[in-house]
Amino acid sequence: MSIGSLDRHSEVRPQAQYGIEGREPWFADLALLPQTATGEGDNGVGDTPERFERIRLSSRQHPDHDTEVWPPR
Repeated sequence: MSIGSLDRHSEVRPQAQYGIEGREPWFADLALLPQTATGEGDNGVGDTPERFERIRLSSRQHPDHDTEVWPPR
């Protein structure tokens, strides 16, 4: 069973792990990384041009050169 396939996955606690040889070696360190809740730190103003610019500068995704205006209006 895939935990992501459940509607209320927080109600199902795993009891065993299988295929651990394929686990990424950094997986156990995830809880040690800095954490930010969605929307936290935006002072309640939501998506702003400044926030989009910070995202653009930090993104390693290949830009969509077929789109003249991004984000689309």
